[in-house]
Amino acid sequence: MSPDAGNGVQGAAEDAGGPADEGGEEESFASFLVEAPELRAIVADLAGADGDALVQRACAIIDKYQEQPQLLDPHLESLVAPLIAFVSAPGDGRAGVGAWSAPVEVVHRACRLLYVLAKVRGFKTVLKFFEPNV
Repeated sequence: MSPDAGNGVQGAAEDAGGPADEGGEEESFASFLVEAPELRAIVADLAGADGDALVQRACAIIDKYQEQPQLLDPHLESLVAPLIAFVSAPGDGRAGVGAWSAPVEVVHRACRLLYVLAKVRGFKTVLKFFEPNV
C-alpha cells in the first residue's frame, strides 16, 4: 500500500463517524442549551411590561420540540417551579378565594406557558413538578 492510500482510509473513517462527527452531535444538543437560559429569563420576567411578547417567544421555542419533547426534560423543573409559584394561591387555607400572589395578567401568562409545556411534553410529565396542593 502506498502512504496516500492509508491517508484516504483514515480520512474516510473520520467522515464516517470519527472526531468530526462528535462535534456535530454536540452542536445539535447545544442548540437547546442555548435556548434554556432564554426560557428561564422569560419565566423570571413574566411580570414585565412586555410579558405577552415574551410568552409568545417562549411558546415558539417550546413548540419546536413537539417531535422530540424529551429534550425538554432536563429543564422542566427549572421552568415549571417558577410558573407554579405564580399560579399558586397564597397559603391562607381558604380554597377558592381567587386571590393570587401575582396579578391576573401574570397568572394568565404562567398558565399559557404551563399549557404549552403540557401540550408538548405531556401533562403527566409536567404534573410531576407540581406541588401536591396545586
